[in-house]
Amino acid sequence: MSKSGWYRYQGWGWLPRVLLWTAVMSAPPAQAHLRDLVATPEPQHTVIVVEQTLPGLRPEMLDWWWRNLGREAAFQRWHPEANQSFQWLHIPPTQDDLAVPAGAVLAITQILGGSQVHSQWRFLQPAVRCVGDDHRVQAQITFPGDETLGSGLVRYDYGVSARGDDLLLRTTYSLPDGIVERYPEYVEALASYTEVSMQNLQAFLPQWFQTHYVEEALLPRGSYEMVANGWLTKKVIVNQEILGITPDMLDWWWDNINTTNRYRGWHPTAHVSFRWLVPPSRPDSLDYSVGAVQQVREYIGPYASNLLITWLDPAAAEGQVEYEHWIVAKTDLKALSGILPQRLIHEYQTNDNGDGIVMRSTFTVPVFFDWVMPGFSRSLGEHAIQEMQFLPNFLPALFEQEYSKNRQGCGQCEE
Repeated sequence: MSKSGWYRYQGWGWLPRVLLWTAVMSAPPAQAHLRDLVATPEPQHTVIVVEQTLPGLRPEMLDWWWRNLGREAAFQRWHPEANQSFQWLHIPPTQDDLAVPAGAVLAITQILGGSQVHSQWRFLQPAVRCVGDDHRVQAQITFPGDETLGSGLVRYDYGVSARGDDLLLRTTYSLPDGIVERYPEYVEALASYTEVSMQNLQAFLPQWFQTHYVEEALLPRGSYEMVANGWLTKKVIVNQEILGITPDMLDWWWDNINTTNRYRGWHPTAHVSFRWLVPPSRPDSLDYSVGAVQQVREYIGPYASNLLITWLDPAAAEGQVEYEHWIVAKTDLKALSGILPQRLIHEYQTNDNGDGIVMRSTFTVPVFFDWVMPGFSRSLGEHAIQEMQFLPNFLPALFEQEYSKNRQGCGQCEE
């Protein structure tokens, strides 16, 4: 595990005090704004910074984690040797959200450096973040019973590596200097604790995220059915309501998936890779580009699929659709291109409340798929619900910044 960590004391003209522990990072964070970002400490504060590369984790998993620290002894499992107790004082309104739980307050007890330390965290509202920028969570830390210490801050900045396979994480603690005198071994123990606790997430967070969020939280938001379509094919019809997005956003999305990282954010546990073989001719339009071809790799349930997806003329679906907006496409297995083409139609319009869309997806697939891949049609229906329900987590901001060209308040960032 690559890592580096240090703490410094700011009291006498930024004089470095002690280098507690260091190790060489195997690779620097790929994104400059994460690599160069160090939280500015308050005067008379001790700063601890720990950087890590964590294979197998996605930013969306860590986004979900903060709201679920109280689930199934999650806090204790995060670091069994140090974490003793956990309590929400102000609980997040829902666990099934990837937004920062601003305003939520938790109380924890830990054994660090031989001392029992009680602290409270109040999650803060982060600044406006550009889509494509790194994720950020921060919380104010106070120490009940030791109010004279004052307060500190913990901040997590994280994003993906250039290949998208690893999570790059920087954890920054800015703590009142009195903490060193009150708990002499606490600071050094906190650096080690941070490294180990985040490594521990690799063992269970991906599966928890898949089970509790992707399956338990997202699947009930839609339904699907299988309908016979002659002797050779069947239809998988998926109906769902997606809150927080508009038809225009989805119209624009089809030509602007663009990158593997963007594609993986659409379904973090099932999407693997993306590239355009024939790029869209009009990506700035709300009319998708007929003839654009994408090559994707994804999992439909347990089945790996390498697909070529071609946008077809919307006229090919006229008379078959009910909603006001639609896209129609041909889907080929890459190894059997042109031999066993499948077809999909996504149709959608604003819902009755005006706070989202209703959507119907119709997939026409060969009947024998379920013979050679048992349960394929069911998995396809579930996949369609899950990926579309991820869109509200990022599409509104992405559409606002790239289509509407409104980046006000998000600062300088990289895509």
